[in-house]
Amino acid sequence: MAGFADLVRSMVALADGLTSTLQAPVTHYAYAGATVDDSQKVTWGVGTVRLALVEDVNVIVKNAQGQMVNATTKVTFLRPVAVNARDKFILPDGRTAPVARLGGLTDPDASGKTYFKEVWLG
Repeated sequence: MAGFADLVRSMVALADGLTSTLQAPVTHYAYAGATVDDSQKVTWGVGTVRLALVEDVNVIVKNAQGQMVNATTKVTFLRPVAVNARDKFILPDGRTAPVARLGGLTDPDASGKTYFKEVWLG
């Protein structure tokens, strides 16, 4: 008999399919692929275009440093995506903002990966 984790995995996949026409291309630049020079200027590597739900929001969130910041966009990837708080995202309209907060529901069967990834930008 399948467990609850399998059910959640199936439902997230179903949500991914049902919202496919609502998802927009977001370019994700992983900090791991970037180079940083002596003056701390970041040169980004090649970006990966990923489909995601993009929502305009206006919420206060706590960032990784514990500071309260205003998030203006929420990006939801309905699949496991490795994201670092230092990554860069370019939205379909060309906007970009620093990562304010990361979230997602952890999949206990997938070594710390999440069923989906939420990224608040602000």
